[in-house]
Amino acid sequence: RPAAGRDPEVPGPRLGAWRAAYDRSVWRVAVPAGAGPAGLELEVTAGGVSRRGLVERVDQESSAAWTHGTDAFRLGASPAAPVSGPRAVVLDVSGDALTVRVAGALPGQEVALVSPVLTVSALLDADGIALVPLVADRWGRGARPLPTATYALLLDGEPVRPGHAVDLPLAVETDQLAGWWVRAGEGTALRLTPPRPVESRTMHGHRELRRSYREREVAVDPDVAMFQSYWAESATDSPLAICQELLRQRPSTKAFWGVLDHSVPVPEGTTALVAGSPEWYDVLARARFLVRNTELGAYTRLRPGQVHVQTFHGQVFKTMGTALWRDVRKLPEFVVQHEATTRRSDVWGLITTADPSSDRYYRELYGYRGPVHHHGLPRTDALLAPGADVVRARTRELLGIAPDQVAVLHAATWRDDRTTGVNAAADVQHVSMEALAERLGPGFVVLQRSHGSVARSSVRHGDRPGVVDVTDHPEINDLVLASDVAVLDYSSLRFDYAVTGRPMVFLVPDLEQYREDVRGFLFDFEPTAPGPWVRDLDGLVDALSDLDAVREAHAAAYAAFNERFNRWHDGHAAERAVQAMLALPPV
Repeated sequence: RPAAGRDPEVPGPRLGAWRAAYDRSVWRVAVPAGAGPAGLELEVTAGGVSRRGLVERVDQESSAAWTHGTDAFRLGASPAAPVSGPRAVVLDVSGDALTVRVAGALPGQEVALVSPVLTVSALLDADGIALVPLVADRWGRGARPLPTATYALLLDGEPVRPGHAVDLPLAVETDQLAGWWVRAGEGTALRLTPPRPVESRTMHGHRELRRSYREREVAVDPDVAMFQSYWAESATDSPLAICQELLRQRPSTKAFWGVLDHSVPVPEGTTALVAGSPEWYDVLARARFLVRNTELGAYTRLRPGQVHVQTFHGQVFKTMGTALWRDVRKLPEFVVQHEATTRRSDVWGLITTADPSSDRYYRELYGYRGPVHHHGLPRTDALLAPGADVVRARTRELLGIAPDQVAVLHAATWRDDRTTGVNAAADVQHVSMEALAERLGPGFVVLQRSHGSVARSSVRHGDRPGVVDVTDHPEINDLVLASDVAVLDYSSLRFDYAVTGRPMVFLVPDLEQYREDVRGFLFDFEPTAPGPWVRDLDGLVDALSDLDAVREAHAAAYAAFNERFNRWHDGHAAERAVQAMLALPPV
């Protein structure tokens, strides 16, 4: 459409762009089954423009759609010739398997659903049918439904086009899964989404759920506790340790976990609720304890008697709170205060810190005035548990680590200047882990653990010779126990790792930039990094090749580090935290 007041015969930016887009368009029209293209004449009207013409050919993507190539109907280049190749028809989707028929394929060919997160596959039978599993046991924790992701349908590694009678997108719904079959380039894909009820998947429906949640008047149940870690991708960290200890001290507790989808395993004796579902909002409204290591949503309304136990997810070190928003990100003061108090400390009912020296940062940088439990982070208990050696052996076996191999855990934190979306970021790769594994030789194996924000970007490095990608492993403590040395940077994982007494090497080529321009520190980095600092592959190889020398050279600094930061990490932090929770004023 030409711009208002402009002569329609005089080309301009709007008119030209409209013409270019229109001339390149392909018009697709659904017709009754069996109508066939021969002699079929169609007239299409859109935007006040009509075109009429004879059907020239069957569209390459579906027999229920036709394209027109006559000059009167379709302008521009003629359509490309139809693409031949295998085509898939989904026969059935159950809770455990996808039944798919692939025309134009041979028995024994592999049909796979492939995503950056996970791959599942099956072989075609004599009838060209495969039962592809929709469950998987990725980490030895039992078969679970596939996690939320987009899975390309591949035949021997090549895309499979939708069948002639397939009209995509096509909804997929089971008790445990929800999503759509969609076109993906030349092929098809299964796009799984969090399996919430249909009415809660739209923006309007979710707003109504939140409105209803806020307006409901409901009594708080003193025996109900709700847990959630990060953005519901796993049941881990301090909320997990507190949950297990609460059930031990008070077995009558009805414990619920907020999960992204049903691929997330939860502790025995607890109930998983898909975050954002009506059932999740119901428990959010009536649980006595809301235990999380991230913030509650801005829509949260705490009822009288509810307590938000904020465990955070690591020891204090990086610039945070008002210092981050005011000094680093230069936000207006009213935004700084809103983020610190209204969005955070105003709803904290009890916070956990590693030791009393950490308390002041939450008092000063968030204006928090409530109770603090400062006797250790519960998430470290598993590293000192009586069964830690068993966990180490089991995890190493699952990951394929030989008894005589040295396992190197590489776990870098995210970089604020590499964000790619909400709670997502691009990975930092100062050194190639594949090159590191090659230089170290077969006596070593590298466990590459990308940060959670990188995992949310759906980018994975994948397994390579000498490197195991453990980004999606649900429990970082298992990886710590399985490893023999860690390559870290500014991540708070170094505080936890030191509890094991194993050596650490710090890969920090961007130390000055990170400290001055990217994030900043609350106190000096040097006493918090008791190990060699390296900047490149050569330095990393040198340090890892002589771990006895690393231990000896940094023994004094390591001991001072643990005395300062890990005094309360004795394997009983969760026990003390639960006692503090239960000592709060009753409902």
